Amino acid sequence: MMKKLKTWRQFEKEFKPLASEWNTNYKKDVVIKYNGMKWYINKRMIEAFGDYIDIKENENQNRYRYTYKGYIQGVKRSWFWHELWFESEEFFKEEEFEI
Repeated sequence: MMKKLKTWRQFEKEFKPLASEWNTNYKKDVVIKYNGMKWYINKRMIEAFGDYIDIKENENQNRYRYTYKGYIQGVKRSWFWHELWFESEEFFKEEEFEI
């Protein structure tokens, strides 16, 4: 399934104030502690924020509680992603579209 990630700017604005730890290393990778979870986001993943990525449910959620595993378009390697990183999907009732 294809799903759109928040932009990196949206992500930072939402999570940086709430994170108990937010560290960037020399490679520009980010380590975040948020709500009992520890997330590792590498530079290539950061570049993909704002794009659609092909994901599937992570059946073996590890201690970091990533909910998806998925591929960035054009890259053969997959990474783990969390559902909170994606834009919310809004669903509308049919009546809302009546003219």
